[in-house]
Amino acid sequence: MTISPPKNPVMRYGFLIGLYWFTFNTMLVFANMLYQSQGFSNYELGIASTCTALSNVVAQPLWGTVCDRMPRIRKVIVLGLLCAMLATLIRFIGSGGRWMIVLSMCLVNFCFLPMSSLIDAWINRMNANGMRINYGPTRSCGSVGGMLGSLIFGVLVDHFGIVIMVPAFILCSIALILYVFTLYEPTAVIAAKKKTAGQDEETFGEVLKKLLRNRQYLILVFTYMFCMAALNSANTFLSVKVADLGGGFWEFGTINAITAGCEIIFLVFLPKITRRIRPQGIMAIGFFFVMVRVICLALANSMPAIQLVSMLHGPSIGMMIGGVVTYLSAVVDRKSYFTAQTGFAALSGTGQILGGYFGGVISSYVSVNSMILIMSILPAIGFAVMGLNFLSVRKRDRERV
Repeated sequence: MTISPPKNPVMRYGFLIGLYWFTFNTMLVFANMLYQSQGFSNYELGIASTCTALSNVVAQPLWGTVCDRMPRIRKVIVLGLLCAMLATLIRFIGSGGRWMIVLSMCLVNFCFLPMSSLIDAWINRMNANGMRINYGPTRSCGSVGGMLGSLIFGVLVDHFGIVIMVPAFILCSIALILYVFTLYEPTAVIAAKKKTAGQDEETFGEVLKKLLRNRQYLILVFTYMFCMAALNSANTFLSVKVADLGGGFWEFGTINAITAGCEIIFLVFLPKITRRIRPQGIMAIGFFFVMVRVICLALANSMPAIQLVSMLHGPSIGMMIGGVVTYLSAVVDRKSYFTAQTGFAALSGTGQILGGYFGGVISSYVSVNSMILIMSILPAIGFAVMGLNFLSVRKRDRERV
């Protein structure tokens, strides 16, 4: 069956992203709440968070490298979803206890979470090969899907228990697979293979070397990594704060619904924002609000206060989601979009590993609030470095004119 280019690509590919994040919020968003319900201590919670983040770090560049070598990637996305569905069943094998749940979540993260980066890079690459997909409004559909998933499954898990998570994840993954096969995908321009490359053609190895020497790319990766370390340490122990205040899956789901909802306005207006502000400036603004958000979360000591702080997700991550894609489009060769996107995600995942682990270690000696406050130093560093980078780029561009 021949699939024609869609008349409304924002809705077609937006529904894909929305369904993806809806599926994510059936189970993965509640991972830390799930671990805590199994009786994990603060230190064990940090270790579990570190393990799941590590699985994502290892997976991202592997999936990305495969996709950059292929002119079409729909089957790669489907393969990842199938493997993630199988990985959910690991927890039911034998009597491995609660750490078998961590192993299962690690494998699900390995197969499922990189698909988010692949879909972003896929849209970027399709645009470079003739499509006209407006990323900001398209990605905002993912926020809608995430918001609905958090609210619906927060209620359902509190009512029926964690037993519904796996069946819900599998059913949504099947729906996602079926939908992927209905999408149009133009054949992409990819790097030549080393054995068949012509004299003037770049091989994938040469494209990769260029990426590793790309100063703007490296600045983005390491500043974002710092911010994710702080944010993950805060989000990992957010479940502890929610539980201490008497909250459950519904309250945690409400917080995630607020964060997803606050992304939407910034993603919808991303085209206007990118016309007025350089990508480096967008990222600097996002890093600043990550710092403010982490500090405010440390000081929040009631459910209404935590929900209010969650609204800062909009000017922080909401700005950064679109900012990253715009940034990569501006500084990266289109033949290495997937490697650049997933390499970036892997190193930001390294930040999550460090944040989860050191958050667990530090919170074993001081209060959770004090630990979160200490970690706010990291996004402050990211903001300073990216801010200086923005000023440097603006100055250089003015001198050229």
